[in-house]
Amino acid sequence: MFSSSTTSFMASQLCVGAIFLFFSSVWVTLAMEDEPAPVDTNQRAKNAIVGALVGDAASMGLHWIYDEKKLAKMVRSKGLLTSKRAPEFFEPPASPFYNYPSGSQTPYGDEVYSLLHSLAEHDNFDAVTFADESIAASQKYPGRLNKVMKEFVETKTGSTKNMQAHGMVKAPIVAARYAGSQTNRTVASVAKAAAEVHQALEEPVEIAVVSSRILELVILGRSVEDAFQETMKDCRLSLWARAVLKDALEYDGGNPVAHFGKSSTLPGAFQGAAVLLRRATSYEQVMRDNILAGGDSASRAMWVGAVMGAAHGVPKQWKSKVTHLRQIEQLADQIVARREADSALEDREMLA
Repeated sequence: MFSSSTTSFMASQLCVGAIFLFFSSVWVTLAMEDEPAPVDTNQRAKNAIVGALVGDAASMGLHWIYDEKKLAKMVRSKGLLTSKRAPEFFEPPASPFYNYPSGSQTPYGDEVYSLLHSLAEHDNFDAVTFADESIAASQKYPGRLNKVMKEFVETKTGSTKNMQAHGMVKAPIVAARYAGSQTNRTVASVAKAAAEVHQALEEPVEIAVVSSRILELVILGRSVEDAFQETMKDCRLSLWARAVLKDALEYDGGNPVAHFGKSSTLPGAFQGAAVLLRRATSYEQVMRDNILAGGDSASRAMWVGAVMGAAHGVPKQWKSKVTHLRQIEQLADQIVARREADSALEDREMLA
């Protein structure tokens, strides 16, 4: 697990809206460090994982800051309105709930590391194996555990009360491993099973499935907008999930995170992230908008970063600031290799 010990680890409401709208219009004019948008499915799958964890680390410095006046003051103190300085990898890191060095993952990034490891090391996802590995990793974790993980360590079962976005943050890894699979292990089935390990409520599990499906389509080559529209038409969506997605697709107001909620509580965290994605023009722009929206930005960053990473690539300069980038890329390569092997086997069986 990525741990702090291992690495030695928004001025009124009007001002908030003004800053958010300013950055939404200006980020596109900043110098971009994007790699060319990947056209190969395996590269898009890898970029989904890397994009998720880079986005998570980039959000860490301003994570969990809900006080709009405080966030505004911190942003202004870095000259963000008068220069090309940007909020990613904010120095020094200023989360009020933990103190990790710059380049580290947030508790969300650390939380999914056991799933990343599990899908890299095992032929296929197994809920019991993942649960055991998740408990072991959480018990050894010296950093700040999220509430759902604390409860999981104590009870060894999925929470029956937690409505936060822990299934959504698993989507990048699940979609990268199983994108396009036509076997009994599909993105939807594994997303459901993986989410149920930590959360037993239907709603967060459904968001895990929907967010994974949207990302799967992007990995397979759809545009971000097409992925949303195709998922909306999926007859397998529950009435609740369809209504949640419909609300996000129809929202045309200002800052979507302020509208749907800054916390990781669902469905708001998913809806805010969805609107950010549909308005995005680049990885950098949407990640910056997400960070400046405040609150539990990291819970949104994992999925947002994965979708934009798959669609557009991950900026080299951002990757260079992530402490455990090499390990992330190695595990992502292992996962993509397993996906590629399964895909080849499915092709041979279809021809037989």
